[in-house]
Amino acid sequence: MMMLKKYLKQVLLRKFKHKNYMLMKRNFLFFWIISSLLVAQKYEDVIQPIWDEHCASCHTGNNYSGDLDLSSGSSYDNMVNVNSKGYQGYKIVKPGDSENSVLFQKIVGNIAFGNPMPPGGNKLSSSKEEKIKKWINDGALKEWGDLAIENEFGITPNLFGLAQNYPNPFNAVTSIQISLVKDSKITIKVYDFLGKEVNSLIINQSLQKGSHRFIWKGEDDNGYQLPSGVYLYRLEVNSMNGRELYQNTKKMIMLK
Repeated sequence: MMMLKKYLKQVLLRKFKHKNYMLMKRNFLFFWIISSLLVAQKYEDVIQPIWDEHCASCHTGNNYSGDLDLSSGSSYDNMVNVNSKGYQGYKIVKPGDSENSVLFQKIVGNIAFGNPMPPGGNKLSSSKEEKIKKWINDGALKEWGDLAIENEFGITPNLFGLAQNYPNPFNAVTSIQISLVKDSKITIKVYDFLGKEVNSLIINQSLQKGSHRFIWKGEDDNGYQLPSGVYLYRLEVNSMNGRELYQNTKKMIMLK
């Protein structure tokens, strides 16, 4: 009888633990989904308020300084990947490259790009400059997620994964997100639709477990812009000692 009671106690305890584990797992999954939605950020909410506060007097209304309208709802399309009229060969905002973005260089006071923004010595705070710089270097997207939040809270994916690029279709710049269950070495390559390799985005790079994002600027390995068309991007994941763990390929469309 004692042995039977002990056995039943162990069975019930295992079921109780399993039930609680499943409940905790569901709660965690719910929290992760909600937190992912909450940390999603938009250009109109993060960057546009800076223009509204500091640039409205010169770049909204009927008269636009430098022919640049920074009004809400218009500013993004007026500057991202748009050729500068005053500085030949430069973009007003070049996704992924703040050093060659006229707008940012004027904001940090680079005299090679004329008068600074905003005028009159009203320099932006360093935190706002850094926010704009990071936005540009991360691809100057209209909407993005904050993967740093996931890593800060120790949210580790339970499956290896390659997400669909965003945006898609895209104009010159897109974001590719991957998920790693464990520390791994990864390679990401881009191919044209005929299977010819056009860009080695990441080669055998060691990364910690978690979610990671990479920016592809629609260029080949020599930095030349590729034409519009259908491209394939492929992720290969190996263990730290070289054992193959995961592979996946997805399609993306570049339109210019």
